Amino acid sequence: MKRSYKLQVLFTSIGLIAICLIIMILVVNFSGSKKEDTNGIIKNSLTDENDTLKLTGKLPISDFVVKTKDVLTFDEGVVDYVGFNVTSQGYNGDFTIFVDDCNEDGDENIIDSTYIKVMVTDSENNLLSSTLNGPVTSYDDLKVYKDKSDKKIAFIDSINSGTQKEYIVKTWVSNSMLADPNKSYCLKVSVE
Repeated sequence: MKRSYKLQVLFTSIGLIAICLIIMILVVNFSGSKKEDTNGIIKNSLTDENDTLKLTGKLPISDFVVKTKDVLTFDEGVVDYVGFNVTSQGYNGDFTIFVDDCNEDGDENIIDSTYIKVMVTDSENNLLSSTLNGPVTSYDDLKVYKDKSDKKIAFIDSINSGTQKEYIVKTWVSNSMLADPNKSYCLKVSVE
């Protein structure tokens, strides 16, 4: 009887080891197929000439007006925007569109950043970072990454290798501010 018990323990142990090996193989195969390839490159069409947005305080406007009208209908300095594309070469994963304050330190004619609104759309003017009836986030309320606290996150998206996406970043002065044509604000757009 002792011999039968030993054989039963041996076969049970072998069976459990086989089941564990099968589970490990399945886990490795399934997790490996979903792994992102982040070794590629993402490029964007932003340059030093078109990555800066400049506003004046001459005509603060409502979020709804900017959401529903084409940016070309606004005067310069009232709504500023930059259109650009992001292209992936061998990269599958997330990327971030940032905005960063580029005002001169100590300038007294800078608009308070709580009045600066930032919105991202696609090239067809479809809202990405806001909804039609929802509020648009102000520059101050945009989130940051711990390791990049100087840049604000305007939008996070993902891209697959060999594809291209187009975006428009728009900025304007909120109508909660009183008009002041002597004040201005500057933002730089970047993609990482």
